[in-house]
Amino acid sequence: MIPRLYQACELTVGQTHRLVENAHHHLSRVLRRKPQDKMILFNGQGGEYRGEITDVLRKETIVLIHEFINKNIESPLNLHLGQGITRGEKMDMMLQKAVELGVREITPVITEKCAVKFQQIERRISHWEKVIISACEQSGRTYLPILHEATTYSHWIQQGEDPGILFDPSGDNTIDKISSPRTCALLGPEAGFSQGEIEQAKALSWKIVNLGPRILRAETATVAALAALQLQWGDF
Repeated sequence: MIPRLYQACELTVGQTHRLVENAHHHLSRVLRRKPQDKMILFNGQGGEYRGEITDVLRKETIVLIHEFINKNIESPLNLHLGQGITRGEKMDMMLQKAVELGVREITPVITEKCAVKFQQIERRISHWEKVIISACEQSGRTYLPILHEATTYSHWIQQGEDPGILFDPSGDNTIDKISSPRTCALLGPEAGFSQGEIEQAKALSWKIVNLGPRILRAETATVAALAALQLQWGDF
């Protein structure tokens, strides 16, 4: 498989590009790539650049860019995920799968039952950005989803021009019975939403949707809901 790496800079056909730090280490030490091996680079602004390694030095790898491919695999459904924050690897997994499933924007949301504090979240933002980049590299996406700053449930629920979708077992709606939104959705945290949060969403005309008769863990609900949304209105 040809390595595919994100580079946060301008890329130009016919010019060489120097991969340093993590990208260089991953290519030279982990993947054991050598001169003349093929490479794919992208900068998150659309399309990707095909080229080859010309030299592997001690601290950098040099890639010659041969061509630009105007590749776009973004979903027609504008998914802005407001994700209730969970601890540890569960949050990483949910962000990874959200990127794979076509989410364009992600906002970490602090709910009433969230056990994570703002101070802890600030330290995790850079880590979450790396998770998102890695998921883009793996899934073939050429646009980098936007990771917004964490916010409270009350602030999040009032954002946006269109009412959204809130997934909760108490919902009396199913996805196939509501009209296509321009933006959605908000997935529940590990402990679920409080009754007050649900009532607040209803007052703002959000649709409360359930995902079937079984209670799903937060990480399962994220994947299931996003897949269902893509099947109903997206590109599945």
